[in-house]
Amino acid sequence: MPPRFALLFAAFTSLLWAHPVFDVKDYGATGIKSDNARPALQRAIDACGQAGGGTVYVGPGEYTTGQLHLRSGVRLYLEAGATLFASLDGAQFDPSPKSALISGEDLHDIALEGRGALDGQSSYEWRPTSITDFYILLPPVFGFERDRVLRLQFERHPPCQYR
Repeated sequence: MPPRFALLFAAFTSLLWAHPVFDVKDYGATGIKSDNARPALQRAIDACGQAGGGTVYVGPGEYTTGQLHLRSGVRLYLEAGATLFASLDGAQFDPSPKSALISGEDLHDIALEGRGALDGQSSYEWRPTSITDFYILLPPVFGFERDRVLRLQFERHPPCQYR
């Protein structure tokens, strides 16, 4: 087969095997920070997993969510301008030690990509104390166990800032 036809054939077959896209707004997410986006995000993730994989697309907006459980084959893509805020309601998360904003167990072929942001909304109060604080324990953002082919791609990495 001539190289030109091989390239054309490869491009055509990749279109046939393209993975579906699950837009979270089609599942009820509004992109308004005050709305609870967890049910819509989880429905989109579950539908993507049941379809055998694909991309869960989070478009620009502010989404407040509790713990999200990824499924195998799911690519969670946060578009530029999209921010997932961790809910301040502890009831939105699994009990410790399994609580995390994004979690999963026994998964394969998962990815978290895009130019969006994850905001844990954590705060720390600095004050004089007589206790030596060797480390600060913060709730985890990710919680994965026994997973294969995990891909985290961060296209935007701003420096840490302390106020």
